[in-house]
Amino acid sequence: MGEQELIEKTRAYIDSGSIDSAEACVNRLLIEGTEDPYIYTDFAALLHKKGKLQKAELVYKKAISLKKDNIIALSNLSSLLRQLGKIEEAEKYVMLAIAINPNHANSFSNLANILRAKGKLDEAEIYYKKAIKLNPKHCNAFLNLGILLKERGRLDEARENMSRSIQICPDLEEGYVNLTLLLKEMRNHKETKEVINNFLVIKNICSNSYKKIAEVCMEIGEFEISSKCAKQSILTDPTNSENYITLGSIMRIKCINTSAIRSLVKGLELNKMHDSGKLILMSCLNEIEPEINIKNPIIAANNEIQKIDIKDTEAITVKRIKAIYSEALRAMIKHKITTKSSFSQIYRINNSQEMDCLRHMDIFNLYNIIPENCFSCYKVQVEPKNVIDLIKLYFIFNTLELDNDNTRKCMVEKRIGVSGYYKGIIYSKSFDDAKNINEKLNSIIRLKIDNKIESKIKRGCSEYAMKYPDYKYVSLNGEKKMSYRKEWKVIEDIYDNNKIKIRHEKRPESLKVFSLFDFLIIRNWIGYAQEIGDKASARITDEDLKSLKAPKAIDLGEYVDNNI
Repeated sequence: MGEQELIEKTRAYIDSGSIDSAEACVNRLLIEGTEDPYIYTDFAALLHKKGKLQKAELVYKKAISLKKDNIIALSNLSSLLRQLGKIEEAEKYVMLAIAINPNHANSFSNLANILRAKGKLDEAEIYYKKAIKLNPKHCNAFLNLGILLKERGRLDEARENMSRSIQICPDLEEGYVNLTLLLKEMRNHKETKEVINNFLVIKNICSNSYKKIAEVCMEIGEFEISSKCAKQSILTDPTNSENYITLGSIMRIKCINTSAIRSLVKGLELNKMHDSGKLILMSCLNEIEPEINIKNPIIAANNEIQKIDIKDTEAITVKRIKAIYSEALRAMIKHKITTKSSFSQIYRINNSQEMDCLRHMDIFNLYNIIPENCFSCYKVQVEPKNVIDLIKLYFIFNTLELDNDNTRKCMVEKRIGVSGYYKGIIYSKSFDDAKNINEKLNSIIRLKIDNKIESKIKRGCSEYAMKYPDYKYVSLNGEKKMSYRKEWKVIEDIYDNNKIKIRHEKRPESLKVFSLFDFLIIRNWIGYAQEIGDKASARITDEDLKSLKAPKAIDLGEYVDNNI
């Protein structure tokens, strides 16, 4: 086969994206010593597109060695070097390209990318605009200018430029992904869905783009599209653990828990160091018993911890807590579970009591108003005096039977400006229900924890009372100081009609068992206790578990329990 014929064959492979066949041809050309710089430039571009950056760098440099003024290779090499973090070398090559051709739009776009990476945003913006002036159809310059403007908080301008990028290049998948992320941030639900629908008709979408769109759809509540994109990401790249973790997260929200667990386990088989995937799996195990035939160390450790009996009809002693803790720790060590979490709250969820708190807090954060539903929200709150009492309360909450099986949680307080350190909260949708819970809970607390601790009825979220102090006040007969303001209804309607609503399909009821996920959080509670100087933590373990930063240190004194 002659050299020219081999070059044409190589270019055909490059055009079809057949990277292995193209590489075999290029290797033959190298052996034969061909001096056609453009075939190397084209092959380097294919390697670059496929993410084989180190090999692409070598081939670009080979092309430049054959033709010093190879402006395409110079400009593309500068872009690749920036991706590799070789910023100074990238700038050197792009300046060579600009010196050769001061009207080469792509070189100015690459220079702008480099300046942006160096934090020189004003200069970067100037050069993006110069690239666009030289080439009004330079879709990547429009896209990257949009990304820069988003970083600078100029969201409307960012949207305009990103939209322009995909108008020029309807197959620019990065344009769709970035525009979708921007619109989600702008809470423009309608336009987000339109962009996603247009994205889905593109051909040859890469795995990472599918995954990113799946994550956006999951956040905005478009679960069917989300699962479709996650499955496509796996089909496109079945070796990437992130794709399985994303699908598992979506399946969990959709309540397809067996599929969720299988997908998460597969992701962890591909990447045994994926800590967030491990935590999602642990959280799933709080909601469903896994199939017996699924083998995984997290599932094995969780199964052993779930068998630990935490029920107690008498007072809960420190000795008992220490024994439970030690047994759970042995299960963790046995199965080599070293994952740490930053979670500080243990929930027991009842779907019929679901209060759509994500929506309500989002409205409060956006508009500084308290949603109407929150005026019928009550909480029965207990403030244990130390970490041992908090763990006792967790055991009580885990099996506490209530008429409405109310959602409840135990937690350590990390919010700045909110009083208290340890808290147990049971949520209710009526004052009468809260009153009944309060009476029942106080009798149990006196028996099993301390007759000096008692629960109290309070109103909604603490954040609301920080903005509107009268909100928190409720009398013994349920009278309130603050009522819902009618003018706020219009704002809520605008939010619901025009903005993205973070919607979650109903999840399974929480299992009322001691779990690995709960145990990790209890270890965080002990670390928090160590941070604030709560000496009661030493009665459970002598491990150094300081992990949660406490708002301030306190001295609770030496805790003494006569029930040991």
